[in-house]
Amino acid sequence: MSKSPKYTTASLTGAQLAELERLRQERERERQRREAEARRRQEEAARAQALAQVRKQAEAVQAAVLEVLTEAQEGDITLSGAAAARDLLGRLASASAVGDLPQASALYAQAEQARTALEDDFDRQLDQLDRVRLVYQAVTRALGGAGLRLLPQTQQAAGISVSVQAERGDGGLIEIAVVPDGPDHVQLEYHADGTDFVVSQTADGRSAECPDTEELIERFHGELKALDVDTGELRWEGKPETRPVLKEAKLLPRSGARYQEHG
Repeated sequence: MSKSPKYTTASLTGAQLAELERLRQERERERQRREAEARRRQEEAARAQALAQVRKQAEAVQAAVLEVLTEAQEGDITLSGAAAARDLLGRLASASAVGDLPQASALYAQAEQARTALEDDFDRQLDQLDRVRLVYQAVTRALGGAGLRLLPQTQQAAGISVSVQAERGDGGLIEIAVVPDGPDHVQLEYHADGTDFVVSQTADGRSAECPDTEELIERFHGELKALDVDTGELRWEGKPETRPVLKEAKLLPRSGARYQEHG
């Protein structure tokens, strides 16, 4: 008899085969569980990283917005979107604190847009402030050449605008205000207490004349031109059309004569 080993095949049937399948399914479920757990940990890590990034960005944009608002407040400059920006920052901080990533991300994008708009508005108003200051400096320098005496104690500032009074040779007063007029211009407004202001009713309607004050302002404009400040036409309500239009202005409702100068 040969000494070589003997062998045969064995197959599972019935209950044994069912048990094998059960073990296979159990291993598959465990593999899927491990994979799902790995994905969950990865997603949680990514979410935590994204939330930390949004919180960091939220802090940065909050600091930038508050810096602009503080500088504007210190300069007595009103920014149109200030209140909405503060409300937006509050909602962004709340969403970041509770970990609402979608809401925080959306609010952060809005806050960045608000920051850009505020900075643009602030820069525009700073440009206007510089323009107003330069014109005002020229105004104070030009008064003497036009026969006017500056009264520095009467200077008043309101936001970007500034005004001052000057004394005429006859002792009367004239107030000169420098105010913004659109994005690239300023406006000169005059309020004069001269006695030459005469209003009459003509066939063409209401007529208002003030020859002495008009001549004084025109002379003043000549002094401004020598300081590189060009003025527009001087006009006022009721100015006779038959008179030569040298400057452009508008009479505003107020005691005495008030003119509006565009430059």
